[in-house]
Amino acid sequence: MKIMVLSTLYPPNLLGGAEKSVALIARGLAARGHQVSVLTLHDDPTHTETMEDGVSVLRYPLRNLYWPFPAEDGRGKAAKLAFHLIDSLNLLMAGAVKDAIRRHKPDIVLSNQLSGFSVLPWRIIHKAGIPILHSFRDFYLLCARSKMFRQGRQCQVRCADCRVLAYPRKQLSRHVDGVTGVSQYMIERHLAYGLFGNALILPPILSAVNTPPQASARVLAQPDAVRHFGYIGRVEREKGIDALLDGLLTIPPARWKLTIAGIGPEAYVTHLRARCAGLPVDFLGFVPETQFYGGVDVVAVPSIWEEPLPRSVLEAFGHGLTVIASSRGGIPEVVRPGATGYLVDMDRPQEMAAAIARVVEHPLEGRTFGENGRRLVLARTKETVAADYEAASLQVIEHVNRRAAVRSNQKEGVLF
Repeated sequence: MKIMVLSTLYPPNLLGGAEKSVALIARGLAARGHQVSVLTLHDDPTHTETMEDGVSVLRYPLRNLYWPFPAEDGRGKAAKLAFHLIDSLNLLMAGAVKDAIRRHKPDIVLSNQLSGFSVLPWRIIHKAGIPILHSFRDFYLLCARSKMFRQGRQCQVRCADCRVLAYPRKQLSRHVDGVTGVSQYMIERHLAYGLFGNALILPPILSAVNTPPQASARVLAQPDAVRHFGYIGRVEREKGIDALLDGLLTIPPARWKLTIAGIGPEAYVTHLRARCAGLPVDFLGFVPETQFYGGVDVVAVPSIWEEPLPRSVLEAFGHGLTVIASSRGGIPEVVRPGATGYLVDMDRPQEMAAAIARVVEHPLEGRTFGENGRRLVLARTKETVAADYEAASLQVIEHVNRRAAVRSNQKEGVLF
């Protein structure tokens, strides 16, 4: 098949785990013999097309007021509003998609993150007669900020500006032929808002993981008295790093060490550095994942927003590491208490403290959970996940053909 993958960012442009997951899907599909192209954005005024790992990568400049990645910090309210209004139905980016479709003529488009493109490309692709399979990786279709998180708390209902900006996204979702996601939570959350009335609803597809041939050397070594905790990802308030620190401070500092890997808004990183002064906390900045996972015993994913399903959980599993994670979003679908890790209700600080105390006092229990998690993700290679997307694509194409046949027969007056 000729498969086009639509994604806001693509390596080496990395904002979070979604870009890694999309790249593994594209490369896996190419390895399975498909002709794969990726349509993505970059912070450059020119359009480029390169062949990378068997994938044709088409990078288009973002046609909007500014480049918003990784964040919009420092932008005025008027500039942000103007950006998001353009991003609701971006005619210039739709033109870029139309050009890519004309030149590459895909059999199906795998739609992923759409911030920057807007949802208008769905209409372009649909009018070209090409099936669309969309995968949920963020809340862009429901929220201008793509997170359903504002002023330090999760949005229980959508604010007025998000309802207005998301209205076209709901309307144009009728052009999508199939949907899946990284978690069942994400699928159900979007369907609850009435999107994708014409789509075939498929089961979630767990992301691919580059699992090392054996568990981390630290896991295989004898546990020591000091437990090395780690956080990797965007260093932002909604990631719950302060809550993790609160829990760690209930244990004597001689018993633990914390490594924070990643980047984020300067103001929040400065706050964390000030708070951690004099504590056994290291800030690594952006580092390769293997460097991080090889140096910790426990990976914490203390999100206070409802994450779709962070890659850090799956990558920690791949290294056989103990996981302490928030019970929000899609995380509980893989982190199972007493089996693959420790789940924490982020509204109950005592649960974080109890989980930390447990892994400090009972390291072998956490190691067992890490081994179970590793078995869970061993089969999630890029080839396996690509096969899942291949099967899902064929189901969507069949769904589209069957629907077209029904319409044709109805026009001809054929009754079944």
